[in-house]
Amino acid sequence: MRGIIPRRPTLCTRCLLSLRRAYGTTLPPQPPRSGIARLTNRRLVSLHGPDAPKFLFGLTTNNLHPSWTSGWYSAFLTAQGRVLWDVFIYPTSCTGKGRDEGDWSCFIEVDAGEVESLVKHLKRHKLRSKVTIRAVDEGEWSVFAAWDDFARTLEALAQTGMPDSLTETDIPTYTLRRYLHGIPEGQAEILRESALPQESDIDFMNGIDFKKGCYVGQELTIRTHHTGVVRKRILPVQLYDASDAAPEELAYREDWAGGVALTGANIKKAQGKVRSAGKFLAGVGNVGLGLCRLEMMTDVQLTAEGGTYKPGDEFEVDAQEGEKRIRIKPFIPGWMKDRLQIREAPRRVE
Repeated sequence: MRGIIPRRPTLCTRCLLSLRRAYGTTLPPQPPRSGIARLTNRRLVSLHGPDAPKFLFGLTTNNLHPSWTSGWYSAFLTAQGRVLWDVFIYPTSCTGKGRDEGDWSCFIEVDAGEVESLVKHLKRHKLRSKVTIRAVDEGEWSVFAAWDDFARTLEALAQTGMPDSLTETDIPTYTLRRYLHGIPEGQAEILRESALPQESDIDFMNGIDFKKGCYVGQELTIRTHHTGVVRKRILPVQLYDASDAAPEELAYREDWAGGVALTGANIKKAQGKVRSAGKFLAGVGNVGLGLCRLEMMTDVQLTAEGGTYKPGDEFEVDAQEGEKRIRIKPFIPGWMKDRLQIREAPRRVE
């Protein structure tokens, strides 16, 4: 789960949130079974006013109701249906600064480096809407991610505002755990104005409501959902040496010294000249995320014709300068398998 906790004692302490990332120069240890991390790479935007629900409804992919009290995952899209930002939205009564009694208000969580761009985007669409928008000052609130036993602890801390009583896990360890579960986040992995929401698994992570009314970028998103097939998706991947056998299960190695894959590098079949099978997005050690063609790199079948994948196929990705090519293998995480079967089943053509 995710949680925001005020860093100033004058602010209200009631609010919940959930999941996040970063990179280190040395490899982090295996993620602990339970953990909590302060996400300094995330920032908040405050939004409140009598028109705030209607205003936000028309800009984001997920549904919204003023009576909701818990947070949800969503995204902002371009008019062409490409992802601008993936965000978490948290209804709250404590955005402070100029909030009138009865105003609906929320925090929008986004990558720290994108907060000013998001504020400009919101103000550009404000027109005559009665909403107030501001970037929350650094240090005013802190964003935390917690899992397993610590998730319950975070909820309790949101009541007390005392996170310093816990030993925190660092962001690289949190990022590693996220990669092992196949969860992309932020514009380093969900490429701004390039990535499609379904290819970025935003639909599988409950970030899109396909029954809601109009919003920016809706047309292509809905058309793809109802009439198309999502042939590429972000998956967890593992790097391995060409002299080793392909891994059977996704496993992180703290002692990995087999090379670093280039961010954005094409993934190709190890044998033969064929088109790109995907792109490597980001990694920690020997694990990471890749945008993969499902029917080419996995045994997932999306259409009646099927794909080109055959058991034993191996793939390579370009490494950093001076290093040899590295083998790479994708995995379908357990939480995604059922969703692939339900949402990507071949459609019968009469």
